[in-house]
Amino acid sequence: MATFTTIHLQTEKAEETLRLLEAHLRCRLKTGAVVRRRADGFEEIYGNDFINSDEPPTLFALGSGEPGWVTVHYNSFSDCRDLLERLSQGLNCLAVLVMAQSVSSAYHITLYRNGTHLRTLEFADGEWVKEFGKPLPFEKEPLGHNIGTAKEPFYVFEDEDMTEYCKHLGLNPWIDVAEEWTILSVP
Repeated sequence: MATFTTIHLQTEKAEETLRLLEAHLRCRLKTGAVVRRRADGFEEIYGNDFINSDEPPTLFALGSGEPGWVTVHYNSFSDCRDLLERLSQGLNCLAVLVMAQSVSSAYHITLYRNGTHLRTLEFADGEWVKEFGKPLPFEKEPLGHNIGTAKEPFYVFEDEDMTEYCKHLGLNPWIDVAEEWTILSVP
């Protein structure tokens, strides 16, 4: 694993998702032109144009995820709360944002359902950076797994914990099964 940001949408409305993403790019970047192109295979979407920054995204790559899910990779570390709200409301679905930087063990997850924020969790540098929203029914306390001792526990939240968390949502966040991607960008 490496560094990436992905929105998983529990929907099969790929074309409608593309239209919402195009509208988002036009509005945020104040441009009328958005380019659509195809990419065959996951390797083609992460190239020189797909460098993550703290600025809002300028490029989206959409593919079909697991059955019943659409996956959107984007080139930013922005949590895109406005976009998540708009996508989950416009598509009437669950939207799950997963940001991961495995080298530094930093993980972020945000959930929206039908335009409503449910939960945001962010773990980095050995501690919880963000915990917003009411814990979901499946969440255990404390989140993560203990790498300390029984006497002196120290809990971390890493890729296997993110996998377990997302499993309760019906999603494996690390699997990209799409063979064909649609990339949206501005000229």
